[in-house]
Amino acid sequence: MNDALHRFRRDPSAHPSVRRARIWFAVVAVVVVAAFVIQIWLVLAGGPDPNTGDTVATVGVAVRLVQTVSFFTIQSNLLVLVLAVTLVANPCRDGRWWRVLQLDALVGITVTGIVFDLVLIHYVHPSGWQLVATIGFHYIAPWATVLGWFLFGPGGRIDRRTVARACLWPAAWVVYTFVHGALTGWYPYPFLDAHRLGLWPALRNTGVVLVLEALVLAVFWWRDHRRAPAAVRPYGQELSGVAGSGGRDWSGGPSWVELAAVPGGVDRRSSAVGPEPVQEQVRQWFDEGVALPSEGHRDGADEGGGPLVGGDVRP
Repeated sequence: MNDALHRFRRDPSAHPSVRRARIWFAVVAVVVVAAFVIQIWLVLAGGPDPNTGDTVATVGVAVRLVQTVSFFTIQSNLLVLVLAVTLVANPCRDGRWWRVLQLDALVGITVTGIVFDLVLIHYVHPSGWQLVATIGFHYIAPWATVLGWFLFGPGGRIDRRTVARACLWPAAWVVYTFVHGALTGWYPYPFLDAHRLGLWPALRNTGVVLVLEALVLAVFWWRDHRRAPAAVRPYGQELSGVAGSGGRDWSGGPSWVELAAVPGGVDRRSSAVGPEPVQEQVRQWFDEGVALPSEGHRDGADEGGGPLVGGDVRP
C-alpha cells in the first residue's frame, strides 16, 4: 500500500517535484553566491557598497569587512544561502535548529526586500557591478526564497518554540548595531544612525522595523498552519501512536514535495487503494491527527493487515 511513499523516502531524488525543488533552491544559492562574490570584490577594491552606495576606500580592509557583515541584508542573505544549500541536499529537511534557520531566513530576507524597496531605494542609486549585486541581494534572493517556500515548502516547521528562538537573531543584531555604532560612530543604515538622528528617533525607527518583522513572521506562521492545520508540533513531538521513527519527523505535516511523491490514491482506513488522490488523502490524515507510518513501522503494520491510524500503528 505504501510502497510508493517508502520508495520516495529512500530515494527522494527520484520524483520530479523533488528535482524541481532542488533546481529552484540551487538557483537561489547561485544568485546569492554571485552577489557575495561581487560584494567582496567591491569591498576589497574600495568600490561602492551595494548596501549604501558609499565608497568604502576611506577605511581599511578589515574595517570594510566588519562593516559588510554588520548589514542586516548580508546576514539575511547568508541565512538564505545556508537554507538553500541544505534544501538542495534534502528538500524535506527538518530539525530543531534547522526550523529556526528556515524561519529566520524567510523573515529576514522578506524584511530585507521590503525595507529596501520602501526606504533604502531613496538613498542608494546603484550602477555597474553594484547594481548587479543589489539586484541579487535585494530583489532576486528575497522573492525567490519566499516563492520557493510557498511552492515547495517544507511546511509545518513553525511552532511556538521555533518562533521564540527565531527572535534571538534580530534582537542580537539590534543590540550589536547600536553598541557598535556607539563605539565607532558608524551605523549600517541611515534611518538607524543615532549619531546623526539622535538616539530616540533611531530607536523609534528600529521599533517600526521590528513591528514589520513581527507582522511578516505572523504571516508565515499563519500560512504554515494553513498548509498543515492541527498537525504542527514542536520538533521531536510526534503524533499519537508513532514511535521509533528513526529521526524522521512527520509531525509538521507534508510539503507539496512530500505529497507529490506518491502517485494514485490510498484509502488509509481500509488499507486499500482508493480513488481519492493521495495529496488530498494525506492532507485529510494530518487534519484529523492521523500519523503517516514511520520507516520503522512500514513492514509490520502493512503485513498485519490492520488499519494504520492513530495509536493502532504497530511496530
